[in-house]
Amino acid sequence: MNRALRYKMPDQHKLESLYYLLTAFICLAARFYLLPQIGLTDYDSIRSWQIVQELGQGNFKHLFHHASPGFFLLYAVFTPFLKGVLGYILLNSLFNVGAVLLLIRFMRQHLAVPLPEAFLTGLIFGLSVFAVSTGRNFATESISIFLFMLMLEQYYRRLHHKSAHAFLKAAAWLALGLTINYKLLLVFPIILLIELFQRDKVLSPKLLLKLALIILAPFVLFGLIAVLVNKPFYQFPATIVSINHFTRPTPALRTGRFNLDWEYYGRYLLDFEWPVLLPALFLFPFLYRQQLFSFKGQKLNIYQFLFIISYLYLLGMQLLVKAPRGLMFVYGLFYALTYLVLNYIIPKRWVILVILFSGISYQVYQLNKNIYLYAPTNYPAVVKYLEENNIAKVVTTVGLNIVPHTTGKAIETKIIFSEKELPALKQAGFTHVLLDDYYKITNVQQFAGLEKIKTEKDWPEPTLLSPLLYLDHSEFTGLSYTQTLANQRKAQKSSVQLRLIKIP
Repeated sequence: MNRALRYKMPDQHKLESLYYLLTAFICLAARFYLLPQIGLTDYDSIRSWQIVQELGQGNFKHLFHHASPGFFLLYAVFTPFLKGVLGYILLNSLFNVGAVLLLIRFMRQHLAVPLPEAFLTGLIFGLSVFAVSTGRNFATESISIFLFMLMLEQYYRRLHHKSAHAFLKAAAWLALGLTINYKLLLVFPIILLIELFQRDKVLSPKLLLKLALIILAPFVLFGLIAVLVNKPFYQFPATIVSINHFTRPTPALRTGRFNLDWEYYGRYLLDFEWPVLLPALFLFPFLYRQQLFSFKGQKLNIYQFLFIISYLYLLGMQLLVKAPRGLMFVYGLFYALTYLVLNYIIPKRWVILVILFSGISYQVYQLNKNIYLYAPTNYPAVVKYLEENNIAKVVTTVGLNIVPHTTGKAIETKIIFSEKELPALKQAGFTHVLLDDYYKITNVQQFAGLEKIKTEKDWPEPTLLSPLLYLDHSEFTGLSYTQTLANQRKAQKSSVQLRLIKIP
């Protein structure tokens, strides 16, 4: 029997639902371990939380921030019931864990992976540095991956069963996802290529019209919402265009959307994910060449489907500015492909199980090394000092991390991207600036003068030394993998990361 097709049908197991529950529990535990001590630690998450609070109060000024109106409106519904940030992180984590469970279901139903192997592979993905880190924030990645997995399932059904109904459902999930994360637009060229290869009779003019209406529906809906909140009808698509403006520099002076740092994702996979992934991705096209490059008929098999989605997406992201989240939609597929490689080259099932169990142990080690080690925070200590010394108006450099800790307190904060903004803020009554090392993470080199001023009080802040946090901002900075981690190692040499300075 062909090793690639060793298991023809998914084995049925009476305790399968318990496996799902156990996986969900383990994944949630990994995401919330030490989290109540620190809350949110990245700019995008805190900004998203702020906007959700604004919407809950009827302020729609930033509804289209980062072209994610669906994300903000979804969570704004919960503002009457949730205080602080942890409740929002929990809700977001449910989507994150849901994506892990959807991957397991996909492996069971379409790859016929046996029950233990499917759940162990899913758990290795669910305990990966990327999956856990995104499950501990309040940004758009978690729900985006969840919706992508729902779309992937339906789109494969469209191809396998030549189902127009499944195609429409896939389009609906994609359209919904576009209101959360515009980066799902990157899926369109891949789908177009698959459809050109497929060339079946499913794509009738009538179906194409329905597809167009489904994809356009969110833009029309949010166009009407924009008008209701006194914004232009075209605000949603205009924001997408504005974000991807090629010539406008970021505060870190990065311009353009392209970065040919070819080693970035390979090194990230080796350093932060399961090291087996990278060699498996090289081996998969060779080992499964018969299934991948034997074109019999017009129906793509599951191996061709996963290969085209995963490798074309990876190739496309190699051209653009990079961050670990750049591969958010295909990390899970990488883990599934890795299992397929192990299944092909290892004849003994028990050996595969041992490797998968060891993979879980390795992921726990990686979590401790790259996430939990940087968990303690001193922002509450900063806020306590401000209160004790009656400092009511403080400026912070680039980072928003102090903001959730000032909620409900008589402390006003203002973020700046250059020390040149300080004179005007001093006239407005701000007395102190918190030189927050977040400016080093974002490579905003506009605070040389403040660095020379004697501090009134300072604190160490482990959360600002996380290598993952630095890498998450390489898309913003435009720096290479090597340059980004060099900045992180340089920052580690300092004993303090938070410096309170009286505005001169």
